[in-house]
This record gives sequence, structure tokens and C-alpha cells, in this order.
Amino acid sequence: MKELREVKLRMEGIPCALEFRHRSWYEGDMRERTLAFLKEQGWVHSVCDEPQAGPGSIPIVPQATDSEMTLVRMHGRNVSGWHQNGAPNWRETRYLYRYNKEELLEWKGYLEQLQEQSKDVYVIFNNNSGGDAAANAQMMMDLLDLPVKPFPDRTEPEKEEGPEQLELF
Repeated sequence: MKELREVKLRMEGIPCALEFRHRSWYEGDMRERTLAFLKEQGWVHSVCDEPQAGPGSIPIVPQATDSEMTLVRMHGRNVSGWHQNGAPNWRETRYLYRYNKEELLEWKGYLEQLQEQSKDVYVIFNNNSGGDAAANAQMMMDLLDLPVKPFPDRTEPEKEEGPEQLELF
């Protein structure tokens, strides 16, 4: 915890999210202690969905620790691919998963719960190995009745509204 406190001090003024990678952070009384630490130190809680595949998996903990923002990372639920670290293509296997409508409806409820606790909730679909992230994000936006704005046509003059593709180079 000392290292986390030092990192947070160095990042003063910059929102920082913390994602735990072992279920022991959320077992028994550690759950409340972990959430209290995040809140006291000003960390944004990274709420995760991932396969429940043993001690290396964390449970869904839909609890915001920052009133301004919460981060949600959707890793998929590929149980068989989750523990293949070191195997060829383990990253592709780990995140190879397409959420179904029922799973996303479950998450709709969690997101609505988080929205009551935090001004902004950011959702990142990390199930991108098979190209499922964008389709699942679209499905979630539809379930939440969020408008999907197309990327601007670069042949037209830029408008001040709507999303814009970032210039990387």
C-alpha cells in the first residue's frame, strides 16, 4: 500500500484508476477495506467483468470510489483461456469472447447502479481478440438508449459537435 500511496502522490491532479488482479482484495472484510483505501487515497475504482476462474479472478464489485468517475473494464468470460499465460497467443485466447444480450442486461443494471454513485462511468470492452469489442459496445449503447454518433466525414469541414477520430501521427 505504501507504493500505491507514493504513486498517487506523484500523479497529483491526474485521475488514476486502480484495477486489482486477485480476488483476495475483495474477500471477507478486505472488500470494505479495499474500497475505503481507494476512496481515501482518491483512486478511481476499476470495476471488472472477467471469468470467474479461480483466485486470479476478481468478482464483480459495482462500487464507485470517486464521485466524478468510475471505470468499467469488460474482459469477457472466456474461462478456458483465462489462465493460459505464457502459452502461444495467450492474450488472444484470454480476451476471445462475445457477450450475449443477457450478460449485457446484467451489466446494464450494474452501470445504472454505478451512475447513481459517480457522475461519469466509462466502459471499455477489452474482449477484442475476435473483434467482439465494438459489437458489444454497440449492443450496450442500444440497451442503455445511448445515441451512437458516426465518425465525421473528413472530406467535410470539421464540426464542433460529435465524436472525432484522434490524429495519431
